[in-house]
This record gives sequence, structure tokens and C-alpha cells, in this order.
Amino acid sequence: MPTFLTKKFLGHIFVKEFVNHKSTEVHSHEYIELAYVLEGDGTSVINGINEPIKAGNFYIIDYNSTHSYFSEKKDFKILNCLFSPQIIDSSFKNDMSFDDAIAAYFFRISGRHIKLPVADRLYYDETGEIRTLFVNMLKEYNGGEAGNIELIRYYIRSVLINIARTVGSSNEVDKDIKFVIDRIRERCNENILLSDIADEIHCSLPYLSEKFKTQTGMTFTKYLKTTRIEKAASLLSATDMTIEKIAEQVGYNDIKTFYLVFKQMTDITPKQYRKNSKL
Repeated sequence: MPTFLTKKFLGHIFVKEFVNHKSTEVHSHEYIELAYVLEGDGTSVINGINEPIKAGNFYIIDYNSTHSYFSEKKDFKILNCLFSPQIIDSSFKNDMSFDDAIAAYFFRISGRHIKLPVADRLYYDETGEIRTLFVNMLKEYNGGEAGNIELIRYYIRSVLINIARTVGSSNEVDKDIKFVIDRIRERCNENILLSDIADEIHCSLPYLSEKFKTQTGMTFTKYLKTTRIEKAASLLSATDMTIEKIAEQVGYNDIKTFYLVFKQMTDITPKQYRKNSKL
């Protein structure tokens, strides 16, 4: 096992720069990996496929994909960031594939479907913007200042949004589904029912329910829960609001139900999530 995999993760994130690192043995791991070639050139091997890499190349390695790299250059320098899907979105499970995670995340923030696959392939940083994001990740990881996890999360999401724009997307959501999504985002603290929305837009409930699932990849109930927990996670990280108050803000009047749903979707309790976000 590569030595860096034995290091301690900081809030589901590990970032390290490797200088004059000639090679890694073929390996896989249960984290998503972002890697950026800072200097030099070499060869990347992903799932047995060799590809040349040079400064400015970056790539994403999915769960359990075998990979390695090697270089004969003395100036070869690469920066690695390993993270769990929870860093992209607090509602994602740790065993979620990268393509599923980025597809769900990009759809939620843009209403557009990203073209897959995204993982296990090389990209090139034309402008240097991605390099800056990686360097900032390393600076925050090593600095250990308050709020560094949230800043690293922001940088990772920025890299992913840039990748999504690079591979392209399509706007396949029709006006009815957009109306439902907007209603969820605006009123997730209320008792929202798809049947009420169907009546409002003069659409049959079975038809709207099926179309919503087809276009979003989630049932209405799952999408509503995910939106609520995402908002709750943001409030837990960014405010000192009590957990009881946060539960009310996202539509849960019963604190026990809130705790149950939050843990089901994130694998940790709201209290643990808040503690981790402050590390």
C-alpha cells in the first residue's frame, strides 16, 4: 500500500504534494482521488491504460479503479487530493461512485445533466485556473486554520464544476420539473406534497412523479430529503444555530426524525457533522 494512504485524513480529505516522486505501485482505494501534475512529465496508468502526462494535466480516479504513475524526470512534481463524496455534498454516501456523485451535484446546482463518464480520464488545464485551486487546497490543508475544511470543499467543488463545463452538459429538464425543483428549494421547510404541486400545475400525480424521477434520478421524496439535509449541513457548518432550530428551518418539527434522516443520509449525526466541520 502506498505510504500516503496510511496518513490521517482531515475531515474526509487528504492533500499532499509529491516532489521528485518517481513512481507509485499499482493500487486502488476507497476514496476519490484528484491529481494535478505541477512540473515535469511522465506516464499515468488508469485501469491498465497508459497515457502520457505533463505539467497542467489533472485527472480523477474513482473508487477501486487501479492506477499508478511513473516518471524518469528529476523535476516531476504531482499534487494529490483524496476525498469522500460527502465533501461534494453532505447527503452523499461514502460508497457513491464519482460519476453518480458529480451527476447528482451538478444537476442540483444547475438543473443540467452532465455528460458521463467523467472519472478515470485525463484533463488539461488551459488557463492555470485549476492549478491555483489545487495549490490553494494544499495551503489550507497544511495551514490548519479555522474553516479550512470548508475552503477545501469550495476548491474541490470549483474543480468539479470546471470539469463539468469541460465535458459538457445538456438542459433536459422541462418547465414542470423545474417548477417542482424551485418549489422544493424555496419551501423545503414546509410540508410540501407532490400531489399539491401536481394540482397547481394541472398535471396528473402519477405522470409528474414518473417524469420527476426520470429527469432527476430521484423520487420526489428523496430529492426533498436531500435538499433538506444539504441545507441543514450548511447551517451546521456556517452558523451557531442550535440543532433543534436547524431542524425546524429545514422542515423537521420532530428532532428525533431529523437525527434519523440526517444519519441515514450522511452516516453521522448532526452533532458529529458540526464537530467535523470545525476541525
